Amino acid sequence: MPDMRASSDGGPTGAAGTPDVHTFLHHWQDEADAAFLYRQLAAAESDEKKRDVYSRLAEVEDRHVQIWAKLIADQGEGVPQFKPSARAHTLAWLGRRLGPGFLLPTRNAAMFRWCLENGLRVVEPMTLMASGLYNQPAGVFLPSILF
Repeated sequence: MPDMRASSDGGPTGAAGTPDVHTFLHHWQDEADAAFLYRQLAAAESDEKKRDVYSRLAEVEDRHVQIWAKLIADQGEGVPQFKPSARAHTLAWLGRRLGPGFLLPTRNAAMFRWCLENGLRVVEPMTLMASGLYNQPAGVFLPSILF
């Protein structure tokens, strides 16, 4: 695991104190994937207000992509052309099939709060392991640990 101490410019550093470009590239890809997914949500959303929120979220992620790209370029590395990851493609496909609400990132508490504060509402809380509405278990149940 890379040493994540901060360098003088605030970015993560490797064991020798040099910026960790591999980590920068990882974060760049994550942010670019998020922008891609928000654009997929916007394209699938029929409600104009929600579509606008998703588009604005994509723009926020685009700014994050630019920050990571600058950090990468400042280290003399080339910034790759964006190609959505397999995970992003899979989530986009699922979002198109199951609806935009499927992809709302409830595990990111700050993003979830922002969505709620800006007019989005929870209709069906679900996880990737859920299918359909949640029903509280009645009686004895055995939660799966094989995932």
